[in-house]
Amino acid sequence: MEIVILDGYTINPGDLSWKRLELMCDKFTVFDTTPEERVASRIGLCDILMTSKCRITREIMEQAPNLKYIGLTATGYNNVDVEAAADLGIAVTNDAGFPTTTFMMGENANFYYEYEVIQDMDTPIFGVDIIDSRNN
Repeated sequence: MEIVILDGYTINPGDLSWKRLELMCDKFTVFDTTPEERVASRIGLCDILMTSKCRITREIMEQAPNLKYIGLTATGYNNVDVEAAADLGIAVTNDAGFPTTTFMMGENANFYYEYEVIQDMDTPIFGVDIIDSRNN
């Protein structure tokens, strides 16, 4: 499993450890910031994407064949095309329990649980049936 964080500096300017997330995956990459023109190339083949400020469009998601989960490290969904994500079988959650540092300090267990749940792509998440359209 590969995890990519596109704008890590917004939730961890250097005073927190990424170690718990690193241990959850085979490959873990954190970018401090990501300009819009580099979002798709940085996502690459990741399974899990974490971001706060980067716009994630249908076009970007379609270029990420392994993407199963987008975790927004802020409140709201305004920077992700959630309709496209649902169409493509990609689960999207946000950090409703602001501040986002709660994710780093304690929400890791919730994140891991959510990832385990979406492994069964027939599981309804937030009232939406997630369908893995890539395997149909």
